[in-house]
Amino acid sequence: MLDAYGDPLINRVVWLLHEDPARAWTVKSLAAEVHISRAAFARRFTALTGRPPMAFLAAVRLARAADLLHDPDRITLERIADRVGYASAFTLSVAFKRRYGVSPRDFRAARGARSGDAAVGFAAVAGMVTVDAQQLPQATGHRVHQTQIRGEGTHVAEVSGQGLRALG
Repeated sequence: MLDAYGDPLINRVVWLLHEDPARAWTVKSLAAEVHISRAAFARRFTALTGRPPMAFLAAVRLARAADLLHDPDRITLERIADRVGYASAFTLSVAFKRRYGVSPRDFRAARGARSGDAAVGFAAVAGMVTVDAQQLPQATGHRVHQTQIRGEGTHVAEVSGQGLRALG
């Protein structure tokens, strides 16, 4: 994945996906953003990130949803779905549960129950997550595969682990 950040074209696409996950992205539209063919883009993106573009986008959307579920304003699941690019709260909930093994409601409840645990937001979601920079180094015993600085005090990290099932 770190190779993707060294490639100016793929780095741009990764940045675009993080900046606007709700946009109706397609392989064609992403390839057009960097002015290469769809086939060349898809091969290059997959080789450098380890995931096809749409799988990567799905991971970004679900990670953003997990972040928004931690929002102290407790925005609705329908609003979260809209912000991250899902057609409805139902479709987001199905995708979230398939990826993380727990519903968004249960995820939010687990986070609230353990709000003093700085690691929960980082460690609970295996995959691409956004975390506070202060939490990153000591957040969990999960192995951190890579990080990318995103704005002031924020990192994106790829982590391994058992996901939300580890919250038990």
